[in-house]
Amino acid sequence: MFSIKLIDFKPTRKSSNTLIAEEILQFYNKQTSIHADEFIALSIKQWIIEHKKTEQQILKLLQLQGVSPKYSCILGFCFEFGIGLQRRNPASAFQFYQHAAANNDGFALVQLGKFYRLGRSVPFSRLKAVELYQKSAALGHPQGALKFSRYISKPKVIFHYHQKAAEKGLKKAQCEMIKWCLVGETTLRDKHTSLRWLLRISRNNYQEEINLPKFMRMVFKNKKPRG
Repeated sequence: MFSIKLIDFKPTRKSSNTLIAEEILQFYNKQTSIHADEFIALSIKQWIIEHKKTEQQILKLLQLQGVSPKYSCILGFCFEFGIGLQRRNPASAFQFYQHAAANNDGFALVQLGKFYRLGRSVPFSRLKAVELYQKSAALGHPQGALKFSRYISKPKVIFHYHQKAAEKGLKKAQCEMIKWCLVGETTLRDKHTSLRWLLRISRNNYQEEINLPKFMRMVFKNKKPRG
């Protein structure tokens, strides 16, 4: 008879550098579902300061993780916004985003769409931008849902994408939900729901995305917001 020898498998211990890289990646992924670009960059820089690191150190740690698709998007973001670099490098950012998008990274698709929409590093193509936003939305990314909604004409469909993005925590989408509740299009006017979104925004300190006093006045006066 044959005897089977059981092998006690112990996973390889991750280095401290790898753990830091994974931590900043998780933080970044969370921010992309909440903030707009400028605030994502500010949040990352704040995270680096709080962890007593330099931007150059974090960029190097991310680059040391190799060509893993999951790190491609954050590397693209660093190159786009000059995090850890002397100057921004849109061309390299575009390449990193392409690599991440090829592996169905929802935020990378949004960033590529922006490059095509602005004609940055690539020829301008509104059609390509919308295609990328739609793909991101289909993957369930809130940024993609909000961006794609801007190219839709049917109010009910726009509301659907706004609601999806808002439920996932995207600030700008939550602001749109407040407007929907105030205006009453597609849904019944509902001050209570509008106030609920306002309270949710205020609890998370979303004041850079929305003028809370202004929106509070609109809720209670039931006026249609401008812009």
